[in-house]
Amino acid sequence: MGEGRQGIRRAGRLTATGATAALTLLWGAALAAALFPSKPVRLLLGFPPGGATDLVARAIQPRMSAGFGQ
Repeated sequence: MGEGRQGIRRAGRLTATGATAALTLLWGAALAAALFPSKPVRLLLGFPPGGATDLVARAIQPRMSAGFGQ
């Protein structure tokens, strides 16, 4: 009986250690994502100016700039 309980405790410790490691990695990724975008974002279109795609891009560009804080 004693070995079974120790195995359960060991599994619990391994689970807690793994969860702590995963949260640490996710926290680091969240901090790195907060710096995005660090450079100006350029919107590239594969169509000529004056078309519908260009007009839509020009319409959403101010909102994108405000959302990115640029």
